[in-house]
Amino acid sequence: MYKINHIENNVTELKPKKFGELKIREREHLQECIAKNPEMLGEDLLIIQKEFDGFSDTSERLDLLALDKEGNLVVIENKLDDTGKNVVWQALKYVSYCSTLTDEQIIDIYGKYLVLYTNSEASLAKENILEFLNIENEDDLLLNRNDQRVIFVANEYRKEVTSTVLWLLNHDVKIQCFRAIPYSFENDVFLQIEQIIPLPETEEYMTEIKEKQKELSVKSKKVAKPETALQAFWKSFQLNLEKHGIDFLANVSVGSRFYTGFGRGAGYFAFSMGRETIRVELFIAGDE
Repeated sequence: MYKINHIENNVTELKPKKFGELKIREREHLQECIAKNPEMLGEDLLIIQKEFDGFSDTSERLDLLALDKEGNLVVIENKLDDTGKNVVWQALKYVSYCSTLTDEQIIDIYGKYLVLYTNSEASLAKENILEFLNIENEDDLLLNRNDQRVIFVANEYRKEVTSTVLWLLNHDVKIQCFRAIPYSFENDVFLQIEQIIPLPETEEYMTEIKEKQKELSVKSKKVAKPETALQAFWKSFQLNLEKHGIDFLANVSVGSRFYTGFGRGAGYFAFSMGRETIRVELFIAGDE
């Protein structure tokens, strides 16, 4: 990153720093910046709670809980200079806990957030959510109907974290990684946040590829079933002939085609399975 000096018509390089060097703390600083400016993560998000710990049978707490424009819950986990090795497992536990939250519970969670952090009334929670989602009739409100999402924010990502995230993405888990890089120049501190997984410019392409793979997978399964049935039929047919002392197909490799056959001299005998009938065919090669 560079600072432009218009007077000298030049630039000054701003070197990346560590959060620790600048005495920036996770909850007091980075988390607060994101909570007050969730658009830093590239989309409109409504923060509905901080340090949420309303889970049964555990005292664990997630950093930020938000709603996206589709009414889906988004778990945002913030780390500073290193994600640690257990951040993915931690986040997956949180989304599993959140998966059971109802509309009423989500509205209540947001209501408590309004009271604690914005000096607003809890009764405004539903109204704010309806406005955020552009819903006019509250009967149309349906939250948390799809799979929950995960967003990570950190300066550095360990290899075990990125490899796990990529595997989860490939299995349709909605997860994103943002790199947060602080810079300093004289008395000023700057913060750059960019999405690194999946890369924004390839995200749509990756989605299309996965949809194509799903389509091919479904087609493959449809094709595989009749192929398996055909192979089983011809194998059974082959064994049945052998029981009757007919060894014409003994050396024929059983396939998954709609026909199988054997040659004798100038002739070729084929057993064929049509849509409605089974028939025997004889081909004789004549002299030209």
